[in-house]
Parts: sequence; C-alpha cells; structure tokens
Amino acid sequence: MYTLTWKRYRRPFRQPLVTGHGTWDAREGILVRLEDCDGRIGYGEVAPIPWFGTETIESAAIQLSLLGSTVNPEVMGLIPGSYPCCRAAVGAALTDLVGPGYPRGKRLPVAALLPAGQTAFSVLEERLNLGFLTAKLKIGMGDPDQEKDRVERLCRLLPEGGGLRLDANGILDAARAAVWLEFVADLPVEFIEQPVPPEDVEALLGLAADFPTPIALDESVVRVDDLKRWRDRGWPGLYVIKPALAGDPDELQMEIGQDEVFVFSTAMETAIGHRGSLRAAFQSASKRALGFGVGAFFADQVDEPFLSSDRVGGIDLEFQWKRLTGS
Repeated sequence: MYTLTWKRYRRPFRQPLVTGHGTWDAREGILVRLEDCDGRIGYGEVAPIPWFGTETIESAAIQLSLLGSTVNPEVMGLIPGSYPCCRAAVGAALTDLVGPGYPRGKRLPVAALLPAGQTAFSVLEERLNLGFLTAKLKIGMGDPDQEKDRVERLCRLLPEGGGLRLDANGILDAARAAVWLEFVADLPVEFIEQPVPPEDVEALLGLAADFPTPIALDESVVRVDDLKRWRDRGWPGLYVIKPALAGDPDELQMEIGQDEVFVFSTAMETAIGHRGSLRAAFQSASKRALGFGVGAFFADQVDEPFLSSDRVGGIDLEFQWKRLTGS
C-alpha cells in the first residue's frame, strides 16, 4: 500500500503567454507524492490544460480526493480515462516507486518558446547566444502580414542549421493554413503545428499532402487514444506529445515505441512534472529538439540549449516539493 499526498500550486508567468486559446497568466497544478511502507517516494504532477480537452484543476482535485490517503498498486485502475493528467501524475509517481530507473546517457537539444510581439527578436538573439538552434513562435493571433514579416525577420536571425517552429493552436481555417504553408515553403521552418482545429481531419490530411513543410499534430493527439487513431490513419507528418496530458505513461511509451516522428513538449509544468514528461522523451528514439525551452515565462526557471537524461533524472524532487508547496 502507498500513502498518497497531494498539494496544489500556482506559478505566475513572468509575462502572459498569448496563445490561440487566449491569454494565460499563471500555471496552476497539483503535485502528487506516493510513499511506500519502506519509505521510498515517487512524485508526479497534475498539469491540466482544459482547452486541450483535459480535466480542470478543480475536477482533478476531486478525483484525487476520491482516491483517499492510502492507495494500492492497482490505483491506476481507479482513475477514469477522462482524467488523463491525474493518470499521468500517478503513473509517474508509480514508475519512480516500482518501475525501472530513469534512462541514462542521452542528451537532446531544446527549442526556445518565443514571446509574442517585438520581444521575440531580443529573446531569440539571447537564446541563440546561449547555444539554442531551434525556436518556436505562436501564429494566427494578429495581423497576418505583420506576423509573416516577423517570421521572415526571425528566420534571418537563425544560424546555419537553425530552425523555426510555428504553432497556430488550431485557430486557422484550411484556406489560411494553406497560405501559411505556401509562405514558409522556402524558409527554415521545421514544421507548422496544428494549423487547423483537431476535428477538421480532412483538412489536416489534405494540407499534409499538398505542401512540403511538415505539419505536426498537437491538440489532435492529446491523449494516447488520440495518438493511436491518427497512427491508424497513417498520418504522414509529426506528432507533438505532451506526456503530462497524455495519460498512463506506460501506455504512452508502448504506443511511441522507437519511432522518430515525435516532438516532446512541456505543458508548462514544474521541475517535478518535467522529470516525468522527459522520461518519455529520453526513452524514445526521437532526436528532435524538446519543446521545453519556456524559461522566458518563469522567473524561477533558466533554459539550457541541451538537456541530459542524467541531469534531469537527478532532480531533487523532495526539494522541489518543499519549494513549490511551501512545506
């Protein structure tokens, strides 16, 4: 049996994160702690994003309360699939307790998330000076001509081998998405992420077939079951996976296998959540830059151009628990 403890947290963003779903001022979540009778401890993090189709922070708290303070090793069977973030958090904690050790000896590049507006240029220059080669920018929220001008200028700042990722968060229609894909065809744009809404399946398939720049699904593949459906369709592009939203980590790892078409991304979690999410990235065969370069949005976080599994696996989770919960 395990003792279950959980606590809510709130981390304000240094500056609001503007997305196609609106403006985000702070990250709220729940840290989860499991302890066995021998004193071994595992940690996880519930980091929902409701507009991605996950549970809310309030419903997650109710679900965790229903589990009680003492749970057995089969606790995952008590968490419904409609609570993927709770499943991801408890699954990560269980893996620390009963699973294999954290993967070692792998090093992956990191992509820096750029803020909206003119600040993007100074942040990109700063990140490039630190050794980053890949950056990500949100599009589709402002004047399209101004956005395209910004993308061209950012691309000119990139060094040889550098790349820019564009994320529309599914707010474009097929016609505007096609204009963007045609525009970036000769630019160093690695991919356009979720150009149209997840439900517009035919548009996604058509756009992927008509343009050379890859499309990466994000909101379309939030949960493991979503990923299975798109893989069964033979999706020709990439998949952006946020392990914190996907559900059971073991099921996610089985579906990913050793394919290289995955881009692993943060859900703006804390270091505790990052450790669980990055486990999936380091276990995979993907060598694409990790979407974890979000330090520009947090006063207590510093980005690095590369992350190693040895360093991430060595995060002091007890220290992070105390720091983030004040206990």
